[in-house]
Amino acid sequence: MERAGEAGQVEVFMTPGSGVEVIARTGFVFEATDLGAGDPGEMDDVHVIAADEILRDFGSLAPVIEGFATRGKALVIVARGLEGPALALIERNRKAGLARIAALTPRDVGRRAASIIGDLAAATGATVVSDQEGCPMSSLKPSMLGRASSYRRRGAQVELEAPKGAQEMINLRQGIVAGEIRANRHLALDREHAERRMARLRGAWVEVRVGRDVCSCTSDRVADVARRALATMAQARKEGVITGGGIGLDQIADFLEDMCSAASTEADRAARRMAAGAMRSVGQHLRRNSGDRYAGSVLANAPYDPTALSRVLLDQAMSAATKLLSLELAVVRH
Repeated sequence: MERAGEAGQVEVFMTPGSGVEVIARTGFVFEATDLGAGDPGEMDDVHVIAADEILRDFGSLAPVIEGFATRGKALVIVARGLEGPALALIERNRKAGLARIAALTPRDVGRRAASIIGDLAAATGATVVSDQEGCPMSSLKPSMLGRASSYRRRGAQVELEAPKGAQEMINLRQGIVAGEIRANRHLALDREHAERRMARLRGAWVEVRVGRDVCSCTSDRVADVARRALATMAQARKEGVITGGGIGLDQIADFLEDMCSAASTEADRAARRMAAGAMRSVGQHLRRNSGDRYAGSVLANAPYDPTALSRVLLDQAMSAATKLLSLELAVVRH
């Protein structure tokens, strides 16, 4: 989490090796699927075409791409699709053993794919090929291609190291993504997608590679535990932590009970006692569920929980207490 930074992204991968390895990526990282015959392997000093279109013909850029092949230059094409003469040109040069060309499409689809292509263009300095944006493939010039120091591929994950985009364009794109994060703060999936985009744009991407021999449980179980631990840490970093096992809520209950003497009315004192009781009940139930015979006692080594988790538990406890109070009043009135 420290290496990823505040807006970074941490991904967990299972490997056939041993131990745990942490690798920090500094380039633009995204997941993609091959278009055409396959991947050319690692390439240095790459040019980038970013197209929010299905490419069917390279038009006036075709001779440039042919020249790339004959001179051994590297090209990465990221598009919605590749068909017709455009695909035939790539495959012809690949079969001749000349082309160092990676043709890819984002694994995400629809609006999310468009977002990734736009982010890639900003990061590498490419102009987005898009009929809707007024830049069809026929108008693309070599100067409108993006650049990166290298292209690396690890399964579905692609990394463009040291992309050459202008910082002001990257900053502008980050501002747009930051707005999407705020707008989707209550929509977990959309917010997480926007947070991943921000991490890509900032080059703050860390991989945790977990060997299959790390523990005796299944590899899927190891990965699941690691991902949940990271999510918990990220939430704690955003909102702070509170002593877990219900102890933090017990401490708040102590404060409320100490303040009962300062309450101005009996109703105020009753409300404070009710809130304190609701908070204490959370810890009692947590300790009882964990097998503690002495449910009223305090755990010796309590963990720290994200504040958000305790808030959810507290909301549930207060809701139950309010319903009980309403029920008691109804019985008394009856």
